[in-house]
Amino acid sequence: MKTFALAAFVAAASATDMYAVEKEFMDYMMVHGKNYKDYSEYLMRLQNFHKATLEIEALNSENGTATYGHNFSSDLTEEEFSQYLGEVQIESEGIQVVVDAMPTATSVDWRTKGVVNPVKNQGSCGSCWAFSAASVLESAHAIATGQLLSFAEQEIVDCVPNCYGCNGGMSKYAFDYFKDHTVVTEDKYPYTAKTGTCQTSALNGGSVHVTSDEWTTPYSSSALKASVEKQPTSVSVQADKSPFRYYTGGVVTGTACGTATNHAIVAVGYGTENGQEYYIVRNSWGSSWGDQGYIKIGVEDGIGVCGIQKHPSSAWTN
Repeated sequence: MKTFALAAFVAAASATDMYAVEKEFMDYMMVHGKNYKDYSEYLMRLQNFHKATLEIEALNSENGTATYGHNFSSDLTEEEFSQYLGEVQIESEGIQVVVDAMPTATSVDWRTKGVVNPVKNQGSCGSCWAFSAASVLESAHAIATGQLLSFAEQEIVDCVPNCYGCNGGMSKYAFDYFKDHTVVTEDKYPYTAKTGTCQTSALNGGSVHVTSDEWTTPYSSSALKASVEKQPTSVSVQADKSPFRYYTGGVVTGTACGTATNHAIVAVGYGTENGQEYYIVRNSWGSSWGDQGYIKIGVEDGIGVCGIQKHPSSAWTN
C-alpha cells in the first residue's frame, strides 16, 4: 500500500522538484496543525496537497481577477471536503417572490455598520445552511434593535424540521421555523458540529423570533443587490470547485465555479473593483479561509457567478 501510494505520488509530481513539494507540504502541516496517523496517510495527504498545488497554480496563471492559495482543505479528499457543504437542493420555480426592486446605493458593506459578527467556523458538518440563517437573523436583529447577538447554530441544526442537521438543510426553512419559535444565543445552546436531538430545555428564555421573511427574485442581480441593500441576505453557491475552494482574494468571475448550488452563505454587501461589480460574501469556514473568511463574487445577470442568484432569501426579527 505504501509502495503504491508513493509510486502514484511520484508519477503525479514527476515534473516537479520533489524536495520542494514535500518541504511546502510540511510547512503547510505546521501552519494548519495537521497530524496523520501513519506514513500511508501522510503519503495520501501529500498527494492531495500536490493536486491542490497544481490546481492553484493553474488558476493563478489565468491572469483573472482573483487569487488562489492553500487552506485547511488542501489535503482533504473530495468526499471529506463535501462534509463542509450541505445545502439541500430546491428549485426556484414556483417560489413566491416578494422582493423585486432596484438598488439605490452604488455600494454597501454591512460590516462597517456593526451588524455583522466575526466569521464563524462550521467545521466538518454540513451545517452551512444553519450558519447562513443565524447570520441573517443576527444582522436583522442588530439592525432592528442596535444589539448584535450571536445566535445558536446548534439550535437550528437540531430543531428545524424538514432539514438534516449536518447532512444539509435550507436557510429558508429555519426562517419559517422561527416564526413560531424563539432563537436563543450561542452561550445557551453551544455548537457541537454534530447532529443532535433538539434540547428544548435550552430554549427557555428566548425572545427573538422571525416576524417576516421573503424570497428574492431569482436570476436577477438588481434584485439581489436591492435585497442586500436592505440587510444581509442568505445566498447559495456551488463551492466544491477550485475557484471557490482555494480563493484568497480579488473577484471571482466566469463559469469555472459552476452553478449547482451546494453551500449556503451570506451576502453582506456589494461594490466595484477595477470596473468589476462584486458581492461581498461571508463564509462559515473560519477567518483563515479566503480573504479573512470572505469572498468577492462577481455580479452578472442570470443565475450568477457560482449560482449566487439562484434563490436568495432574507428575514426580519423583532
